[in-house]
Amino acid sequence: MQLLECAARLITSEGLEVLSMERVAEEAGVSKALVYAYFESRKGLLACLLQADLIRIQAEQARAAQGAQTFPELVRATTHIALAEIERRGPLLRRLLNEPSLTGATGLVRMRRHDANARYLARRIQSEFDVSYAHALKLTEIGLGLTIAAGELIQRGGARREEIEATTCAMIMAAVRAGAETIRARR
Repeated sequence: MQLLECAARLITSEGLEVLSMERVAEEAGVSKALVYAYFESRKGLLACLLQADLIRIQAEQARAAQGAQTFPELVRATTHIALAEIERRGPLLRRLLNEPSLTGATGLVRMRRHDANARYLARRIQSEFDVSYAHALKLTEIGLGLTIAAGELIQRGGARREEIEATTCAMIMAAVRAGAETIRARR
């Protein structure tokens, strides 16, 4: 939607502080009343923007995961999407995810700890590496943590995304293998 993309451009270029319904209307070349017809408040607009991006990214990752034949393919495909999105829209996502009105206990948007994609990854780890689902979820969290750290490195600059992506995938695979081996050895 044009209004959301106008809001995204404003946030990325000038920060959350400057975002108002009036600025979005001005940027989009529409009336303020039209912006209010779609979004009841600035907070509602921000929540819709964050939700739209998260849903789009999760859908892309789900499609990639479903198409992966092997676990390494799954890691490469989903990590590629995550890091490419961080490279493309990282500053926007970081600002939205750190906005207290959106992510706080009473906020409109709350990221679920184990969304459908994380549960899918955990089930794949469970079957591929012969560990319990609970252990597989922990290994999934480790992999997600590595991806988040890689995304932060990309945002700081200094290294090409492709290099960071390849290293991150190797680290995720090694962590999952070693973690599963340790878990099985404790049985």
